[in-house]
Parts: sequence; C-alpha cells; structure tokens
Amino acid sequence: MGRYEPKDMFESLETLLATTSKDMSLCSEDVWVYGVIIGWDKPSINELKQKFPRISEEDWKRLNKYHKDWKLLKKLYSKYKEDK
Repeated sequence: MGRYEPKDMFESLETLLATTSKDMSLCSEDVWVYGVIIGWDKPSINELKQKFPRISEEDWKRLNKYHKDWKLLKKLYSKYKEDK
C-alpha cells in the first residue's frame, strides 16, 4: 500500500489535527486552530470556557462562525474542483 495522500489542503489539515498526539486543549492558540478546522463539541467548549476564562463569549461565537465558514469553504472548494 502506498503513502497516504490527502485529496486537498482541507483534508490535509483536518487529518493532521485529528491524528496528532498533541493535546490541542492546552493553550488558547491551539484551541483556536483546532476549533476553526475541526470544531469543538458543546461539552468540550464548556470545559474550555472554564480553562480559558479570558476567552469571551463573543470570541466563542466567532470561533463557531469561523468553523462554519471553514466547512463552507471546504464545500465550495470541492464543488470548484469537480467543475474543473
């Protein structure tokens, strides 16, 4: 079997973050990157809110919006590639 080749940049980043051994909940920067690309579930967000009280409710809403934007970009990119 050959080496794994992601189909696009979205899959590459998602796979990297989903399979890393690094705990992405240890620092706010990692929390943000993981949240935009993979997304956090509600129980995890509740835990992270306790862990990072300086992240405002507005920031959490923005993170959720950015994650939705990521998913939309991924969908649009996939459609674009199909149409080429």
